[in-house]
Amino acid sequence: MSFSTKYRLVKLNEVAAVTSDRVLPFDGLRAYIATADVQDGDIVGKTDITFEGRPSRADVLVKTEDVIFARMQNTQKVLQINAKYSDYVFSTGFAVCRPTKQILPDYLRYWFLSDYFNNLKDSYCTGSTQKAISNSGIEKLIIPLPSLETQRKIVLLLSDVEHIKKLRLQAEFRMKQFIPALFNKMFGNPAFNEKQWKTLKIKDIGIVKTGNTPPTNRREFYGDEIEWIKSDNINTPSHFLTRAEVYLSKEGKKIGRIAAKGSVLVTCIAGNSSTIGNAAIADREVAFNQQINSITPHEFIDTFFLYAQILALREKIKGSSSGGMKGIVSKGIFEKIPVIVPPLDIQRKFSNLVETSQNLQEYQSLSFQKIEDFFANTMSKLFEGSL
Repeated sequence: MSFSTKYRLVKLNEVAAVTSDRVLPFDGLRAYIATADVQDGDIVGKTDITFEGRPSRADVLVKTEDVIFARMQNTQKVLQINAKYSDYVFSTGFAVCRPTKQILPDYLRYWFLSDYFNNLKDSYCTGSTQKAISNSGIEKLIIPLPSLETQRKIVLLLSDVEHIKKLRLQAEFRMKQFIPALFNKMFGNPAFNEKQWKTLKIKDIGIVKTGNTPPTNRREFYGDEIEWIKSDNINTPSHFLTRAEVYLSKEGKKIGRIAAKGSVLVTCIAGNSSTIGNAAIADREVAFNQQINSITPHEFIDTFFLYAQILALREKIKGSSSGGMKGIVSKGIFEKIPVIVPPLDIQRKFSNLVETSQNLQEYQSLSFQKIEDFFANTMSKLFEGSL
Protein backbone atom coordinates (compact mmCIF):
# COMPACT_ATOMS: atom_id res chain seq x y z
CA MET A 1 0.00 0.00 0.00
CA SER A 2 1.29 3.45 -0.87
CA PHE A 3 1.81 5.62 2.21
CA SER A 4 3.55 8.97 2.19
CA THR A 5 5.00 10.21 5.46
CA LYS A 6 7.93 12.30 6.57
CA TYR A 7 8.60 9.80 9.37
CA ARG A 8 10.75 6.70 9.15
CA LEU A 9 8.78 3.57 8.23
CA VAL A 10 9.69 0.41 10.15
CA LYS A 11 8.36 -3.12 10.37
CA LEU A 12 5.71 -3.40 13.08
CA ASN A 13 7.47 -6.36 14.70
CA GLU A 14 10.63 -4.25 15.13
CA VAL A 15 8.88 -2.01 17.65
CA ALA A 16 6.13 -4.31 19.00
CA ALA A 17 6.58 -8.04 19.51
CA VAL A 18 3.70 -10.19 18.27
CA THR A 19 3.21 -12.49 21.26
CA SER A 20 1.76 -15.98 21.38
CA ASP A 21 1.24 -16.49 25.12
CA ARG A 22 -1.19 -19.38 25.55
CA VAL A 23 -3.45 -20.26 28.46
CA LEU A 24 -2.01 -22.48 31.18
CA PRO A 25 -4.22 -24.60 33.47
CA PHE A 26 -6.07 -22.51 36.07
CA ASP A 27 -8.59 -23.12 38.85
CA GLY A 28 -12.04 -21.57 39.13
CA LEU A 29 -13.41 -19.06 36.63
CA ARG A 30 -11.77 -16.48 34.41
CA ALA A 31 -13.32 -13.93 32.07
CA TYR A 32 -13.17 -14.76 28.35
CA ILE A 33 -13.29 -11.99 25.73
CA ALA A 34 -14.37 -12.86 22.19
CA THR A 35 -13.95 -10.45 19.29
CA ALA A 36 -17.67 -9.62 19.50
CA ASP A 37 -17.12 -8.41 23.09
CA VAL A 38 -14.91 -5.49 22.00
CA GLN A 39 -16.53 -2.35 20.66
CA ASP A 40 -15.30 1.24 20.37
CA GLY A 41 -12.06 0.48 22.20
CA ASP A 42 -13.68 -1.08 25.24
CA ILE A 43 -14.97 -4.42 26.51
CA VAL A 44 -18.78 -4.55 26.38
CA GLY A 45 -19.32 -8.20 27.31
CA LYS A 46 -17.54 -11.24 28.72
CA THR A 47 -18.13 -14.90 29.52
CA ASP A 48 -16.87 -16.70 32.62
CA ILE A 49 -15.02 -19.88 31.69
CA THR A 50 -13.25 -22.79 33.35
CA PHE A 51 -10.02 -24.18 31.96
CA GLU A 52 -11.60 -27.51 31.02
CA GLY A 53 -14.81 -26.03 29.61
CA ARG A 54 -13.37 -23.09 27.69
CA PRO A 55 -13.98 -22.70 23.92
CA SER A 56 -11.05 -23.72 21.72
CA ARG A 57 -10.55 -20.07 20.71
CA ALA A 58 -10.16 -19.00 24.36
CA ASP A 59 -6.39 -19.40 24.33
CA VAL A 60 -4.66 -16.00 24.36
CA LEU A 61 -3.06 -14.25 27.35
CA VAL A 62 -2.16 -10.55 27.53
CA LYS A 63 -0.19 -8.15 29.72
CA THR A 64 -0.77 -4.56 30.77
CA GLU A 65 0.02 -2.09 27.94
CA ASP A 66 -0.31 -4.75 25.24
CA VAL A 67 -2.32 -3.49 22.26
CA ILE A 68 -4.51 -6.02 20.48
CA PHE A 69 -6.44 -5.92 17.21
CA ALA A 70 -8.90 -8.27 15.52
CA ARG A 71 -7.26 -10.38 12.83
CA MET A 72 -10.38 -10.64 10.62
CA GLN A 73 -10.63 -8.75 7.36
CA ASN A 74 -12.87 -5.65 7.32
CA THR A 75 -13.02 -5.70 11.13
CA GLN A 76 -11.67 -2.80 13.17
CA LYS A 77 -11.55 -3.82 16.83
CA VAL A 78 -8.66 -2.44 18.86
CA LEU A 79 -8.05 -2.59 22.61
CA GLN A 80 -5.24 -1.35 24.82
CA ILE A 81 -4.84 -3.65 27.81
CA ASN A 82 -4.99 -2.08 31.26
CA ALA A 83 -4.37 -3.77 34.63
CA LYS A 84 -8.03 -4.76 34.92
CA TYR A 85 -7.98 -6.72 31.67
CA SER A 86 -4.54 -8.33 32.09
CA ASP A 87 -5.99 -11.42 33.81
CA TYR A 88 -8.63 -12.01 31.12
CA VAL A 89 -8.45 -14.76 28.50
CA PHE A 90 -8.81 -13.50 24.93
CA SER A 91 -9.85 -15.10 21.66
CA THR A 92 -7.30 -16.30 19.12
CA GLY A 93 -9.15 -13.93 16.79
CA PHE A 94 -6.97 -11.18 18.29
CA ALA A 95 -3.33 -10.43 17.50
CA VAL A 96 -1.38 -9.29 20.57
CA CYS A 97 1.35 -6.68 20.14
CA ARG A 98 3.71 -5.86 23.02
CA PRO A 99 5.33 -2.41 22.55
CA THR A 100 9.07 -1.94 23.02
CA LYS A 101 10.62 1.22 24.49
CA GLN A 102 10.69 2.73 21.01
CA ILE A 103 6.94 3.20 20.80
CA LEU A 104 4.17 4.45 23.08
CA PRO A 105 1.24 2.04 23.57
CA ASP A 106 -1.23 4.88 22.90
CA TYR A 107 0.54 5.77 19.66
CA LEU A 108 0.40 2.12 18.58
CA ARG A 109 -3.32 1.96 19.40
CA TYR A 110 -4.06 5.02 17.28
CA TRP A 111 -2.07 3.55 14.38
CA PHE A 112 -4.19 0.39 14.57
CA LEU A 113 -7.29 2.59 14.35
CA SER A 114 -6.08 4.37 11.21
CA ASP A 115 -7.40 3.66 7.73
CA TYR A 116 -3.81 3.24 6.56
CA PHE A 117 -3.23 0.34 8.92
CA ASN A 118 -6.57 -1.35 8.30
CA ASN A 119 -6.24 -1.20 4.53
CA LEU A 120 -2.76 -2.67 4.80
CA LYS A 121 -3.88 -5.36 7.23
CA ASP A 122 -6.80 -6.34 4.98
CA SER A 123 -4.47 -6.70 2.00
CA TYR A 124 -2.55 -9.44 3.83
CA CYS A 125 -5.62 -11.34 5.06
CA THR A 126 -6.01 -14.88 3.72
CA GLY A 127 -8.59 -17.67 3.97
CA SER A 128 -11.54 -19.07 2.07
CA THR A 129 -14.59 -17.88 4.00
CA GLN A 130 -13.50 -15.68 6.93
CA LYS A 131 -10.26 -14.04 5.84
CA ALA A 132 -7.80 -13.06 8.57
CA ILE A 133 -4.20 -12.00 8.93
CA SER A 134 -1.69 -14.59 10.15
CA ASN A 135 1.49 -13.92 12.11
CA SER A 136 3.46 -14.19 8.86
CA GLY A 137 1.20 -11.50 7.41
CA ILE A 138 1.73 -9.30 10.47
CA GLU A 139 5.50 -9.52 9.87
CA LYS A 140 4.91 -7.55 6.66
CA LEU A 141 3.05 -4.67 8.33
CA ILE A 142 4.75 -1.29 8.63
CA ILE A 143 4.33 1.72 10.93
CA PRO A 144 5.57 5.33 10.78
CA LEU A 145 7.95 5.90 13.70
CA PRO A 146 8.59 9.52 14.78
CA SER A 147 10.53 10.36 17.94
CA LEU A 148 8.95 9.61 21.31
CA GLU A 149 8.42 13.34 21.83
CA THR A 150 6.51 13.59 18.55
CA GLN A 151 4.56 10.43 19.42
CA ARG A 152 3.44 12.12 22.66
CA LYS A 153 2.27 15.21 20.76
CA ILE A 154 0.31 13.04 18.30
CA VAL A 155 -1.29 11.09 21.14
CA LEU A 156 -2.25 14.31 22.94
CA LEU A 157 -3.93 15.79 19.87
CA LEU A 158 -5.79 12.60 18.98
CA SER A 159 -6.94 12.04 22.57
CA ASP A 160 -8.63 15.47 22.53
CA VAL A 161 -10.52 14.61 19.35
CA GLU A 162 -11.31 11.13 20.67
CA HIS A 163 -12.83 12.68 23.81
CA ILE A 164 -15.30 14.63 21.64
CA LYS A 165 -16.06 11.43 19.76
CA LYS A 166 -16.80 9.58 23.03
CA LEU A 167 -19.16 12.34 24.18
CA ARG A 168 -21.11 11.93 20.94
CA LEU A 169 -21.17 8.14 21.40
CA GLN A 170 -22.61 8.63 24.88
CA ALA A 171 -25.36 10.83 23.43
CA GLU A 172 -26.15 8.15 20.82
CA PHE A 173 -26.23 5.49 23.55
CA ARG A 174 -28.74 7.50 25.60
CA MET A 175 -30.88 7.97 22.50
CA LYS A 176 -30.77 4.22 21.83
CA GLN A 177 -32.11 3.59 25.35
CA PHE A 178 -35.25 5.53 24.41
CA ILE A 179 -36.87 2.56 22.66
CA PRO A 180 -36.60 0.03 25.52
CA ALA A 181 -37.61 2.71 28.03
CA LEU A 182 -40.67 3.66 25.95
CA PHE A 183 -41.58 0.00 25.44
CA ASN A 184 -41.42 -0.68 29.17
CA LYS A 185 -43.55 2.39 29.94
CA MET A 186 -46.26 1.46 27.42
CA PHE A 187 -46.27 -2.33 27.74
CA GLY A 188 -44.34 -3.32 30.86
CA ASN A 189 -41.92 -6.23 30.97
CA PRO A 190 -43.19 -8.86 28.51
CA ALA A 191 -41.47 -11.62 30.47
CA PHE A 192 -43.88 -10.97 33.38
CA ASN A 193 -46.80 -9.30 31.54
CA GLU A 194 -47.84 -7.17 34.51
CA LYS A 195 -50.38 -5.34 32.31
CA GLN A 196 -52.14 -8.59 31.39
CA TRP A 197 -51.91 -8.28 27.62
CA LYS A 198 -53.02 -11.14 25.41
CA THR A 199 -50.16 -13.61 24.89
CA LEU A 200 -49.21 -15.95 22.05
CA LYS A 201 -46.12 -17.96 21.21
CA ILE A 202 -43.59 -16.59 18.73
CA LYS A 203 -44.64 -19.20 16.16
CA ASP A 204 -48.21 -17.80 16.30
CA ILE A 205 -47.28 -14.18 15.58
CA GLY A 206 -45.11 -14.72 12.50
CA ILE A 207 -43.27 -17.09 10.21
CA VAL A 208 -40.08 -18.39 11.86
CA LYS A 209 -37.13 -19.59 9.77
CA THR A 210 -33.65 -20.81 10.64
CA GLY A 211 -30.96 -19.75 8.19
CA ASN A 212 -28.44 -21.98 6.43
CA THR A 213 -25.06 -21.94 4.69
CA PRO A 214 -24.86 -23.02 1.06
CA PRO A 215 -21.79 -25.28 0.62
CA THR A 216 -18.76 -22.99 0.64
CA ASN A 217 -16.86 -25.29 -1.73
CA ARG A 218 -19.42 -24.56 -4.45
CA ARG A 219 -18.33 -21.24 -5.90
CA GLU A 220 -21.45 -21.01 -8.03
CA PHE A 221 -23.50 -20.43 -4.85
CA TYR A 222 -21.67 -17.18 -4.04
CA GLY A 223 -21.82 -13.98 -6.04
CA ASP A 224 -23.64 -10.66 -5.90
CA GLU A 225 -27.37 -11.45 -5.97
CA ILE A 226 -28.36 -11.18 -2.29
CA GLU A 227 -26.61 -10.43 1.00
CA TRP A 228 -25.81 -13.37 3.25
CA ILE A 229 -26.22 -12.11 6.81
CA LYS A 230 -24.20 -13.42 9.76
CA SER A 231 -24.55 -12.69 13.48
CA ASP A 232 -22.02 -9.83 13.25
CA ASN A 233 -24.53 -7.97 11.08
CA ILE A 234 -27.07 -8.20 13.90
CA ASN A 235 -24.72 -6.87 16.57
CA THR A 236 -25.28 -3.35 15.29
CA PRO A 237 -25.33 0.16 16.80
CA SER A 238 -28.39 0.78 14.63
CA HIS A 239 -31.74 -1.01 14.78
CA PHE A 240 -31.17 -2.36 11.27
CA LEU A 241 -28.87 -5.00 9.83
CA THR A 242 -25.45 -3.81 8.74
CA ARG A 243 -24.27 -4.64 5.23
CA ALA A 244 -23.04 -8.18 4.72
CA GLU A 245 -19.52 -8.90 3.46
CA VAL A 246 -20.62 -12.04 1.59
CA TYR A 247 -23.33 -12.30 -1.07
CA LEU A 248 -25.03 -15.33 -2.58
CA SER A 249 -25.50 -15.82 -6.32
CA LYS A 250 -28.84 -16.51 -8.00
CA GLU A 251 -28.14 -20.23 -7.60
CA GLY A 252 -27.15 -19.75 -3.97
CA LYS A 253 -30.34 -17.81 -3.30
CA LYS A 254 -32.40 -20.77 -4.48
CA ILE A 255 -31.05 -22.98 -1.69
CA GLY A 256 -30.51 -20.23 0.89
CA ARG A 257 -33.02 -19.17 3.52
CA ILE A 258 -34.53 -15.77 2.78
CA ALA A 259 -35.96 -13.21 5.20
CA ALA A 260 -38.40 -10.70 3.76
CA LYS A 261 -38.09 -6.96 4.29
CA GLY A 262 -39.69 -6.13 7.66
CA SER A 263 -38.50 -9.34 9.32
CA VAL A 264 -36.72 -9.35 12.68
CA LEU A 265 -33.52 -11.41 12.80
CA VAL A 266 -32.33 -12.86 16.12
CA THR A 267 -29.02 -14.51 17.01
CA CYS A 268 -29.87 -17.94 18.43
CA ILE A 269 -26.54 -19.81 18.08
CA ALA A 270 -23.22 -18.26 19.06
CA GLY A 271 -19.74 -19.25 20.13
CA ASN A 272 -20.20 -16.74 22.93
CA SER A 273 -23.55 -17.02 24.74
CA SER A 274 -23.50 -13.28 25.57
CA THR A 275 -24.56 -12.49 21.99
CA ILE A 276 -27.65 -14.75 22.11
CA GLY A 277 -30.79 -12.65 21.73
CA ASN A 278 -29.19 -9.86 19.69
CA ALA A 279 -31.80 -8.58 17.25
CA ALA A 280 -32.04 -6.31 14.22
CA ILE A 281 -34.62 -5.38 11.61
CA ALA A 282 -34.19 -6.36 7.96
CA ASP A 283 -34.90 -3.21 5.96
CA ARG A 284 -34.36 -5.21 2.73
CA GLU A 285 -34.64 -8.84 1.64
CA VAL A 286 -31.62 -10.88 2.82
CA ALA A 287 -30.34 -14.44 3.12
CA PHE A 288 -28.93 -15.50 6.49
CA ASN A 289 -26.94 -18.27 8.16
CA GLN A 290 -27.87 -21.02 10.60
CA GLN A 291 -26.93 -19.02 13.70
CA ILE A 292 -29.96 -16.86 13.11
CA ASN A 293 -33.74 -17.25 13.36
CA SER A 294 -35.91 -14.78 11.47
CA ILE A 295 -39.48 -13.77 12.32
CA THR A 296 -41.62 -12.34 9.53
CA PRO A 297 -44.56 -10.90 11.50
CA HIS A 298 -48.21 -11.50 10.62
CA GLU A 299 -50.42 -8.51 9.80
CA PHE A 300 -51.49 -8.03 13.43
CA ILE A 301 -47.89 -7.47 14.62
CA ASP A 302 -45.97 -4.25 13.99
CA THR A 303 -42.30 -4.79 13.06
CA PHE A 304 -40.82 -2.18 15.41
CA PHE A 305 -43.03 -3.41 18.25
CA LEU A 306 -41.81 -6.97 17.63
CA TYR A 307 -38.18 -5.85 17.47
CA ALA A 308 -38.46 -3.92 20.75
CA GLN A 309 -40.18 -6.87 22.43
CA ILE A 310 -37.42 -9.27 21.36
CA LEU A 311 -34.88 -6.89 22.92
CA ALA A 312 -36.97 -6.79 26.11
CA LEU A 313 -37.03 -10.61 26.13
CA ARG A 314 -33.32 -10.97 25.50
CA GLU A 315 -32.50 -12.38 28.93
CA LYS A 316 -35.36 -14.87 28.61
CA ILE A 317 -34.07 -15.95 25.19
CA LYS A 318 -30.54 -16.31 26.57
CA GLY A 319 -31.96 -18.34 29.47
CA SER A 320 -33.48 -20.75 26.95
CA SER A 321 -30.10 -21.58 25.44
CA SER A 322 -28.24 -24.84 25.85
CA GLY A 323 -24.80 -26.00 24.79
CA GLY A 324 -22.67 -24.68 27.66
CA MET A 325 -20.29 -21.90 26.61
CA LYS A 326 -21.66 -22.07 23.08
CA GLY A 327 -25.20 -20.75 23.36
CA ILE A 328 -27.83 -22.58 21.33
CA VAL A 329 -31.54 -21.75 21.15
CA SER A 330 -33.14 -24.22 18.76
CA LYS A 331 -35.95 -23.17 16.43
CA GLY A 332 -38.36 -25.40 18.36
CA ILE A 333 -37.53 -23.71 21.68
CA PHE A 334 -37.47 -20.24 20.15
CA GLU A 335 -40.92 -20.67 18.61
CA LYS A 336 -42.43 -21.55 22.00
CA ILE A 337 -41.30 -18.40 23.79
CA PRO A 338 -44.44 -16.43 24.81
CA VAL A 339 -44.88 -12.83 23.65
CA ILE A 340 -47.44 -10.16 24.47
CA VAL A 341 -49.90 -9.05 21.76
CA PRO A 342 -51.52 -5.68 22.53
CA PRO A 343 -54.05 -4.24 20.05
CA LEU A 344 -52.45 -3.23 16.75
CA ASP A 345 -53.38 0.45 17.14
CA ILE A 346 -51.38 0.63 20.39
CA GLN A 347 -48.46 -1.15 18.75
CA ARG A 348 -48.54 1.41 15.93
CA LYS A 349 -48.69 4.31 18.40
CA PHE A 350 -45.45 2.96 19.86
CA SER A 351 -43.98 2.58 16.36
CA ASN A 352 -44.88 6.19 15.45
CA LEU A 353 -43.13 7.49 18.56
CA VAL A 354 -40.12 5.40 17.67
CA GLU A 355 -40.11 6.86 14.16
CA THR A 356 -39.96 10.38 15.65
CA SER A 357 -36.99 9.37 17.78
CA GLN A 358 -35.39 7.79 14.69
CA ASN A 359 -35.45 11.13 12.90
CA LEU A 360 -33.57 12.72 15.78
CA GLN A 361 -31.16 9.79 15.89
CA GLU A 362 -30.45 10.17 12.17
CA TYR A 363 -29.58 13.83 12.77
CA GLN A 364 -27.27 12.78 15.60
CA SER A 365 -25.71 10.12 13.38
CA LEU A 366 -24.90 12.71 10.71
CA SER A 367 -23.27 14.85 13.38
CA PHE A 368 -21.32 11.85 14.65
CA GLN A 369 -20.19 11.00 11.12
CA LYS A 370 -18.72 14.49 10.78
CA ILE A 371 -16.77 13.92 14.00
CA GLU A 372 -15.64 10.49 12.74
CA ASP A 373 -14.46 12.05 9.47
CA PHE A 374 -12.63 14.80 11.35
CA PHE A 375 -10.98 12.21 13.62
CA ALA A 376 -9.88 10.09 10.64
CA ASN A 377 -8.64 13.12 8.70
CA THR A 378 -6.71 14.46 11.69
CA MET A 379 -5.21 11.02 12.30
CA SER A 380 -4.08 10.72 8.67
CA LYS A 381 -2.38 14.13 8.68
CA LEU A 382 -0.63 13.43 11.98
CA PHE A 383 0.76 10.10 10.78
CA GLU A 384 1.84 11.72 7.51
CA GLY A 385 3.60 14.43 9.51
CA SER A 386 1.69 17.19 7.70
CA LEU A 387 -0.13 18.67 10.71
